[in-house]
Amino acid sequence: MKRITMVNAVSAGTTQASPIVTIGDLRDYAMHVDFSGSDLAGTLKLQASLDGTDWVDVASSSQAITSAASHIWNVSNAAYEFVRAHWTYSSGTGNWTVLAVIKESFIKGV
Repeated sequence: MKRITMVNAVSAGTTQASPIVTIGDLRDYAMHVDFSGSDLAGTLKLQASLDGTDWVDVASSSQAITSAASHIWNVSNAAYEFVRAHWTYSSGTGNWTVLAVIKESFIKGV
């Protein structure tokens, strides 16, 4: 299992993407995003890539943000190698923190 802090309390006052996480041959992951600030607004989504340069929105991952909140995605059997969180800023002030946990989807023998 890999635990990664991708963004740590960085201003969410602009449109931006988190750093890239390489999933490699691990296919299950969770991504947790926390927003602080009382009037922050925008859209949060997951993006995936096969080559780390061309990004596609992960279907049904888009979430409207209208205040401080926490969001989590739990993904199984991902067939892409790279993933990131993408934040589209609309208004307000606040910070975002992005954490990821990537796991093997099988149990190894003893």
